[in-house]
Amino acid sequence: MNVTDLTEMVDIVKRQTDYNNKKAEEKLLEFDLNLERVVRDYMGIKEKKQVADKSPNQERYKMIRTAMDEIIANKKV
Repeated sequence: MNVTDLTEMVDIVKRQTDYNNKKAEEKLLEFDLNLERVVRDYMGIKEKKQVADKSPNQERYKMIRTAMDEIIANKKV
């Protein structure tokens, strides 16, 4: 990445926020030059963690496996 690209990115951040040159550059470096993450941070939007949706069958078999593991663990004691 060259200086002109960084300058352009700083200008974009400045247009979208009230950051000055120094603050915009610091935020870009903090968020690995990701413009969207910088603006989201400015607006106070937190990143959502991905939650894997499981099918009913996956949930059912997980419960069965857990129950059987507990039964086996209790028999060994």
